Amino acid sequence: MLSQLRGMIQSRRFCENRLESNARLHLHNRVVVVILLLFALACKCRCRSARARPAALLKPATDTWPTYNGDYSGGRFSTLDQINAGNVGSLTLAWVFQPHASTIKSTPWK
Repeated sequence: MLSQLRGMIQSRRFCENRLESNARLHLHNRVVVVILLLFALACKCRCRSARARPAALLKPATDTWPTYNGDYSGGRFSTLDQINAGNVGSLTLAWVFQPHASTIKSTPWK
């Protein structure tokens, strides 16, 4: 009878230890999930702020050249007025690039 009682106590301790271990594991998993959710939320906020706003697409900046084509319309036209019909004749060569190739490829002009 004493051995049965010892077996029951050991069995109960084993179950309690296992429940404690599972509780710690569940807590650990919850902490990990919360951290991952916070990280994903932070990434989403950062990505959202980096995207172009619809207003920026409709009204592009006039003092910058934010994309390869100038503005988001791709027109390659600048609204800057430092060069105009009165001073275009005074422009001079600033630099030259010698490609040392027979052909140069580019995107077509509109």
